[in-house]
Amino acid sequence: MSTRSLICVEVKGVVRACYCHWDGYIENNGVILLDNYKTQKDVEKLVNLGSISSLRATFEETVKEQHSDYHEVSEYHSLMDFLMSAFKGSDCEYFYLWINGEWLVFSGHFPQIENEDYIAQGFSLDKLLNL
Repeated sequence: MSTRSLICVEVKGVVRACYCHWDGYIENNGVILLDNYKTQKDVEKLVNLGSISSLRATFEETVKEQHSDYHEVSEYHSLMDFLMSAFKGSDCEYFYLWINGEWLVFSGHFPQIENEDYIAQGFSLDKLLNL
């Protein structure tokens, strides 16, 4: 069974997302992102793939793992739009967001802040993995 995730980057207020089918949990994709995708340029290049089977330590290895010719990058016009759409209409379990030079991770498995609309709380990936 797969653990699906979205790998996202914020660019001038727009959130762009790449779907990843396998191993989306923090101990795998989270560690790979934190250790290997450390710049805006690297993350944008990864997200521009649109869809991958598995995330690998290098862009080149990741490209080899692409599972289809589906390359459409999802776009959300604001962070709030991303959060609302991702959590209400996605079967992904983890959402990784590169924003302001830092990786955040969102998941329905984490505690949430709720009001009348569902809003998930993002956690610093670096702090979460280095507890």
